[in-house]
Amino acid sequence: GVADLLGRDWPTNSGTGCALELSFCEEPKYNGDYSIKADYKLSKGGYTGIVKAKEVDWSDYDAVQLWIKPDGKNQHTVIQVSGPGMTYEYYLEQNPEFAGRTDAMLVTIPFSEFVSRDEKGNPKGGLPAKSSNITGFGLWLNYIENENCKDGVVTGTMYYDAIRVVHSGADKVIIADGSSGEPAGFKDVSQSAWYYDDVLYAADRGIMTGTDEGIFEPEKNMTRAELVQILYNMESRPQSGVAAFSDVAPDAWYAPAVAWAVEKGIADGYSDDMFGAGDNITREAFAVMLMRYAEYKERDISVEGDIAGFTDNNSISGWAVSAMEWAVGSGLITGNDKDELMPDGNTLRCQAAAILRRFCEK
Repeated sequence: GVADLLGRDWPTNSGTGCALELSFCEEPKYNGDYSIKADYKLSKGGYTGIVKAKEVDWSDYDAVQLWIKPDGKNQHTVIQVSGPGMTYEYYLEQNPEFAGRTDAMLVTIPFSEFVSRDEKGNPKGGLPAKSSNITGFGLWLNYIENENCKDGVVTGTMYYDAIRVVHSGADKVIIADGSSGEPAGFKDVSQSAWYYDDVLYAADRGIMTGTDEGIFEPEKNMTRAELVQILYNMESRPQSGVAAFSDVAPDAWYAPAVAWAVEKGIADGYSDDMFGAGDNITREAFAVMLMRYAEYKERDISVEGDIAGFTDNNSISGWAVSAMEWAVGSGLITGNDKDELMPDGNTLRCQAAAILRRFCEK
């Protein structure tokens, strides 16, 4: 039956006094027909988990991604990847964005964030070099004594879905809203639209969010505030200072992102006092900011694409020429069917999603 099939695909392994029962569940789920419902029991010092043994080559990818709806009981939640003579792990409950939550989330874990289980000091960094020879993947829960335990026992339920490897371009763990996966969680993003996969990519990784509940507004012009917020999201929203612009209120949703982008040399204000957060960002200004971000990430920005073939190349502002050459040469920005780059045209949100996906997949 269905339970037997699930058991063959995801066999369980439990310590003494522990148990795990798996079943398919129609709700909650992410974007398939079912999620995996994992009802568990943990005893003091014990463990339980599901494992999948399969020889695969992950060298074309850089992150593990999964949808998870936890129960908030803060047990030791281990994502495990193994190969010949190696075991690497990521400990999800130690991430402050995950601890204690019960809402659904989409978690992207770069290979670089996994630690070696069997090496002294548990160093990071070994998995990317060995990702071509993966033989197993596991999801484990280990007992942690806390207020959710009673007499050395804790029970609960976890839900899993959309377990996969991806090319994310991320260098930090991204925890995004996992409330919906169809289509990209936005009712105004049609699966037939040319940008559907781009929006789905950006939304899944927490790079872009909607403008309202269930709304993405793909044809809306992007603002300067939105772009700095996106780049800030790609850095997992680190702590930042205060934005010293009169048009950036301290409590504005984009204020930390503006402060961070200016501090890192990624964005400038129009003056010492004005940032222009609500102004639309042109395609050439987008290219400049993205190239500065690439430089901040220590990427190679020396590529120079040929822009002479575009009929409007002379309309590129002097301060943006090198950035547009880089963006064209890197395949990030393309022209339209009239061989126009439209450097002074506004950047649509769907165009931004496509450019950012190309950037992340480089």
